[in-house]
Amino acid sequence: MTVARVEVLPYRLPLQHPWHTAAGALTERGGFVVRLTDSSGRCGVGEAGPVYWAGGESLECAAAALHAAAEWLGRCDRVTILHNTLCGSAQPCVPTDLPAGLRQSPAARCAIDTALLDLLARAAGQPVAALLSPAARTAVTCNGLVNDAAPHDVEHAAARLVAAGFRTIKLKVAGYPAAVDRERVAAVRRAATRDLRIRLDANRGWDLATASDVLATVAGADIDYVEEPLDTPQPAALRTLRDRTGVAIALDESITDTADLARYAVDRAVDVIVLKLARVGGPCRALRLATAAAERGLRVVCTDSLETAVGRRAAVHTAAAIPGPAMPVGLGGALFATDVTPDAPQPVPVVAVDGPGLGSITLTLRPDA
Repeated sequence: MTVARVEVLPYRLPLQHPWHTAAGALTERGGFVVRLTDSSGRCGVGEAGPVYWAGGESLECAAAALHAAAEWLGRCDRVTILHNTLCGSAQPCVPTDLPAGLRQSPAARCAIDTALLDLLARAAGQPVAALLSPAARTAVTCNGLVNDAAPHDVEHAAARLVAAGFRTIKLKVAGYPAAVDRERVAAVRRAATRDLRIRLDANRGWDLATASDVLATVAGADIDYVEEPLDTPQPAALRTLRDRTGVAIALDESITDTADLARYAVDRAVDVIVLKLARVGGPCRALRLATAAAERGLRVVCTDSLETAVGRRAAVHTAAAIPGPAMPVGLGGALFATDVTPDAPQPVPVVAVDGPGLGSITLTLRPDA
C-alpha cells in the first residue's frame, strides 16, 4: 500500500456560542484536515488543530509543517511511509525520519499519524482503536461541557445535559470573580437529579490564593478534579493546593512527554493527566504517554482540542485504547455551529467506537491552493 495523494484541507468554523476561557473568548476556530489517498482509492483523514488562542502552536507553524509533510509523503516509497508500523506493543505509528518542520509541530504530526492509522485500519477492515490495542473498548462515555458565564445559564445548560443522560459535566472556571465561580459550581449541582461528577477546568487562570479560596468552598465528593488550576503550575504549589482543598489535580498542557510526567508524578503534583492529541503529537504518542501514566497509578482522560468530527473521532478511538479505568472523554468540538462533514455527531453520553478506520466521515472541504 502506498500513499498516492496528499491533500491539506484548511477550515475556519464558527462556534454556536463564544468559548470562554481564562485567556479570553473565542468565536471561531481554524485548523486543517489532512486526507491521504492510497493506490487503491482508500482515504485516511487526520486533523491538525493547534490551540493557538491559548499560547499554543500557531496555525502558520502547523500549515508549514503539513505542506512539508505532504511533499515528503509524496516522495517516499511504501517501506519508508509505513516504517515501524508496529511500534512497541503492535501500535502503528508515523515514520521516524520526519521532516524538521513536522517534528516541531505536534498538531501536524497528529494529523499525519491519525490519517495513516485511519488508512491502515480501513485497509485491515477494523476500527483505529483495535489497531492501537487488541483490548480496545467498543464504546466510550463522554462528559458534557458547560461554558456559560451567568449562573442561571449554567444551571439551564447543565440541566439539559443531565436530562440527556450525561453523568459527568465539565465546567470552565476562572476568568470570573471567585464569588461568581462558586455560584456557577453551585448552579451545576442544582441541576443534578442523580449522582453527577463535576470536572473543573481553570486553564491556568488562578493564582494559588484564589484557587485555594474557590476550591476549598466548592470541594466535595462530586468534584472529579480541577484541570490546570494555577497560572504558574509548579509541582510544589500544585501539591499544596491539593493538600489544602482535597481536590484532585489534573494537568493538560503542563505534560507533553514522559519527562514532564515523571517530574510532576515524582513530586505528587498530579492525579490525572488530560491528553489532547494535537498537543502531544497524535494517537500513538498519546497512547504511550497514557500507558506510562497508568503504570504510575494516574488516571488518564482523553479530550479533543475543540476540533471537528475528524479530531473528535480520533480522540474517541484513542480513549478506547487507553489502558486502565475508563474515563469519560471530552469532546468540546461538538459546540461548532457547522462542521467539516454534514453528518457530524451531536454530543451524546455514550459514543460507539466503530470502523473501519475512524468510522464514516464525509468531508465537505476543498484542498488548500
